[in-house]
Amino acid sequence: MEELDLEKLSQKIPKAMNATERAVVSNYGTVQSMLSAIFREPIEVRVVEQYEKDRILFRHVEFKLQEITIGRAISVIPAGLNRDLTTRLKESDVSIGEILRDYDYKRELLEFFVDSTTFGRTYRILGTKKLDENTKVDFTITEIFYRQYFVPYPESATSSRLIF
Repeated sequence: MEELDLEKLSQKIPKAMNATERAVVSNYGTVQSMLSAIFREPIEVRVVEQYEKDRILFRHVEFKLQEITIGRAISVIPAGLNRDLTTRLKESDVSIGEILRDYDYKRELLEFFVDSTTFGRTYRILGTKKLDENTKVDFTITEIFYRQYFVPYPESATSSRLIF
């Protein structure tokens, strides 16, 4: 995976995001692991909907803390380019992050956004080499998180807390 350019990244992240939100959108590891670390509880990635249309796999998941949805992700995956990946996603409810551990790829952050109730990002996953003659990892993910669950501690703190 490619190295994170923190200086470039910090210039792109909206100033309206608190420290915890900035940590979430700048994460380059698996979202599930990062959220589990923040909330100190396992986060479930639950597939809400997944279907293929016109050779594009659309995948909608929720990030669940117990039964609370703290965020969502929408993935748009060209099935023809990503044959191995789409086959594995269709065969199980495993998270994309878990599958990506088997690939060499880089993450290109395309957009960050924040409003009064949500924050998030859109990024592209791009394989650094073709897996075979017809397969290359190349798709986009948009993640949206609900701000009410990411209440910040002071800027110098490193954790967040969940409010029920």
